[in-house]
This record gives sequence, structure tokens and C-alpha cells, in this order.
Amino acid sequence: MTADQRFERHLPAILEDLYLGPTPTYRDEVMATAVRMHQRPSWTFPGRWLPMADIASRPAFAPRVPWRTVGVALLIVALLIATMAIYFGTRPTRLPAPFGVARNGLVAYTAQGDIYVANADSGRMTRVTNTPQLDAEPVFAPNGTHIAYRRQVAGDQSLPPAEDIVVIKPDGSDPVVVTASPIPGGPKRLEWSPDSNSILATEQNDTAVWLFDASGRTPMRTILTGSFAYVRPFRPPDGAELLIGRASDGKHSIISYDLATGHETILAADLPGDDSAARWSPDGSRVVYNAAPADEPDLSRLFVVGADGSETQRLSTEAGISVDVDPAWSPDGTRIAFTHWQRQETGDWDVLPMGIYSMADGTVRSVGPLPREVRARYPEANDVVATRGEGFFFDWSPDGRSLLAYPSEAKGHAILIDTVDGTWRALDPVIDTVGWPQSQGWQRMALEP
Repeated sequence: MTADQRFERHLPAILEDLYLGPTPTYRDEVMATAVRMHQRPSWTFPGRWLPMADIASRPAFAPRVPWRTVGVALLIVALLIATMAIYFGTRPTRLPAPFGVARNGLVAYTAQGDIYVANADSGRMTRVTNTPQLDAEPVFAPNGTHIAYRRQVAGDQSLPPAEDIVVIKPDGSDPVVVTASPIPGGPKRLEWSPDSNSILATEQNDTAVWLFDASGRTPMRTILTGSFAYVRPFRPPDGAELLIGRASDGKHSIISYDLATGHETILAADLPGDDSAARWSPDGSRVVYNAAPADEPDLSRLFVVGADGSETQRLSTEAGISVDVDPAWSPDGTRIAFTHWQRQETGDWDVLPMGIYSMADGTVRSVGPLPREVRARYPEANDVVATRGEGFFFDWSPDGRSLLAYPSEAKGHAILIDTVDGTWRALDPVIDTVGWPQSQGWQRMALEP
């Protein structure tokens, strides 16, 4: 037997002795102590309830903030905001065309000697002027950005007193007196030019027509003498001609006057009386006016004539003995509103509801109440001054749906008449009889795109 064989035979015993090793002398004491101690309950370990993995995890440190990058980003944002502010701040406001249909804005009126504007839908009123002088006849510029009105000169005891023409924004800011000196007796009526840069006024005795710079920077110009301007006298669409009247020997003529050349086109000649009412159609192709027919010299009917003086047409209105006056085109040119009175069997004249003539079929519809019916429903102390035959001053709304009507003989409520269904409602403020606007009392706004 070799030595290797003997080693292999004893190897298992050697490995067993190495595995077990010698027994420590303190083994018996340790075992006795372990038997006496109880095991710790599992619920007492924090890991049983807390997310120990999160608590014991290695803390993470935030990366360093790139302040330079953040600063550049903030600078870019600031530049974008500034660019947008410049863009929207310099972007031109959309303005309405001076003629035709527009969107309804504010309504201007005079109350207690000051100028007010009101939202016809909500009834909200805003005071525009607050002065000791009497402010009257507020008229909106065609672009809706300013109001022109007459202001009596303080301390002037003449009758009628001298007046200035003032232009102001609808919010009451930036008032400008455009007259270099007060006008004795005041102007007869104020009318804006289509570009909203000038104001036309007629002398009280119909002897002159003046043009004022709405900014007050340039002096007044006398356009005509021995003539007067009608309501909204500038011919659409560019205002190159004026609709004027000229009276002599108890008769008058309606004339189209070319501002550039001075050429005059007679539209209606030798009409009875010193004046009448006449207006351009919204497209400038025709003029409507009231006059006494040759076969009815004591009455008044409505007529339409072409802008060149041709094709005069009499409009049929109320049957019987009547007076039809103050015709006004709707903004779209399809209808003509007017006031009319009719003689009763007793011989007295009585006002009728306002009429609307259709250019399409020649029919006439009556709309709205009588002024005395408005006063009966909304009584005021001044009602005793008004007569039974009181009529309305009126004008169309820019959108052509409504008529804005003012009492003509005493203070009272203005009303809105719906020309589609004939219904009406009163506006809250009591309107002064001094200087209500005969035209352009309703602000024009641009139509929605």
C-alpha cells in the first residue's frame, strides 16, 4: 500500500474533525441565556410601518441651477410681451364707415344742462360734461370717437345767448373748444363731415354755412352765404357735395353744392315756404324731401329725386288731408321714416303714429306710440307744457332696426321703437328740450368682421 492510498483512506475522518472543531467552553451558558429571553415582536420594528427603503436611501443633492440660462429665458419672455404690447397698442382700431349700416353704440343726450351717454340695451348712463354752462345738442362723429356739442357762454344775457362749439371724447376726456370766439346766438345745427375731421354749422338766420376744424387748430371757413345746410348734408360716399337750401320771396330750392368746384345742381326749385326737410340716401343716389304738391298747396307730401335732379317721384302716404314731414332714410336705404299729422273732422290737426314707407312696394306702416301716450305712461311735471298734437324728433339706429324718438315740446322720456314688430320702450333719463340731436345722436360702431 502506498502512502497516497493510506491518505485517501483517512481523509473522511480528517474532514469531519475539521468541520466540527472543538466545542467552546461557554456554549452551555449562551444557550441558557437565549432560552430565558423572549423574541422581539415584529410590530416593534420601524420597517413594519415606515418606508425604510426611502428613509435609509442615500440622500440626493439638487443639481446646480443654471442661472444664466434662466436669465436668458426670462429676457426672451419679456421681449415677447413687450412686442405684443407694442403690436396691440399701435394696431389701428376698426372704425365704422360714415354711411350705411353699422353696429349700435351709445346714445347721446342732454339732461339738466349737461351731456350724457347711455347704453340703450343696459340703460347704464355716463355723465360726459359737468359744467355750470348749458351744454346741448350732442352729436357723434361718424367714426364714433368724439362728440360735438354747443355750450352757452357763461354770463351772456343776450337772447339767444352766444355759444361755443366743443368737441369731447365719449368718456368726457380731452375737451376742445373749436370756435375761436363764441358765435352770437349760437349755431343752428351741428353736422360732422364724413371723415370726422370737420364740423359744419349753419347760422341761426340761415344766412351762412361755416366749417370748423374739429381739432381747433385751423380757423373757421365760411363755405356759403345766403344758404343753409340740411340734416346730414354731406353726400355719400365721400362727402364731396353738400345738400343745401336757399330761400327767396317765400319760396326755396333744394341744391347739391360741389365743395371743390362750387357747381350747383338744382334738385327741387321754387318749393313753397322758406325751408323743408331733405336728406341724402345712404348711397348718395337720391334725395328725399317733403313739400307741398302743386295740387295740394296747403298740405305736405314726400318726394324722392335723383342726385342729378331727374326722376322726381311722389310717394303715396296716408290717405286724406295730411302733412308728412321730416323724412329720414334707413341706413340700408330700403325704408323712409317720417312724421305725419292728419286733419280731423273737427278741423283740428292731430299727430299720427310714425310712418315707415317701403321703397320696395310703396306700402306704409305705422309704428310706435304717440308722444301723449308716452307721457301718460311715464308722467313728468313738464307734461302740462306739451300739446295734444306733439310729435317726435327721431333718427334711425345705426343697425337700422330701431328708431330713437325724442319728445319735441317739453322734457320727457326718449323711446326706442322696434321697426320690425312695432313694440317700444322708454329710456330712463328725462331728456331736455333744449338742443337734442336731430341727427347722429347714436354712436356708430364698426360691424363685426
